[in-house]
Amino acid sequence: YVKFYSYSSMGSNLFVSTGKIYYEVEIISVIGFPSFGWISPRFEIDINYLHDCGVGYPGRKETPDDSWAIDGVNGRKWPTKSRFGSPWKAGDIVTVAADIYKGSIIFGLNGSFGNPMGIAFENINSSTTEKLSLAPAISGSHGTSVRINFGKQEFIYPPPEADFTSYYEAVKLLLRRK
Repeated sequence: YVKFYSYSSMGSNLFVSTGKIYYEVEIISVIGFPSFGWISPRFEIDINYLHDCGVGYPGRKETPDDSWAIDGVNGRKWPTKSRFGSPWKAGDIVTVAADIYKGSIIFGLNGSFGNPMGIAFENINSSTTEKLSLAPAISGSHGTSVRINFGKQEFIYPPPEADFTSYYEAVKLLLRRK
């Protein structure tokens, strides 16, 4: 359970570089401009929130493609700022998925990946010079509360395709290999 007391961002420091991964965010209350998505190792979590830039928002000039997210209050995907998705409300479940092989990021709302949800970003791996690695991250404003499920508990909704693995299971595999 995460409750925001001011605008801030948080993300994992365990990056996955292979496979198809996903997690869920249950919205308890939504105020302001929350964004949910994925960050690359170049995303500076301690720098970005101080500059009032959250997940998906372009950070510094040196790292323009360091995160990708959607904002269900503004109906936008970041960093492109283009329209995307359906409005969020308390009780909604947002599925956040990534196909690292294809470099695509997919979002679902309450189990639906159909239009206006679905693929938000494609070929993000071509926007970086290093091998694509992703970790989950969220941003939120005062009054926003969410419950994040990385897959240790059973998911409410299935992933976009059956061959997706929970972020939790992907990290367990990653740590066993180290």
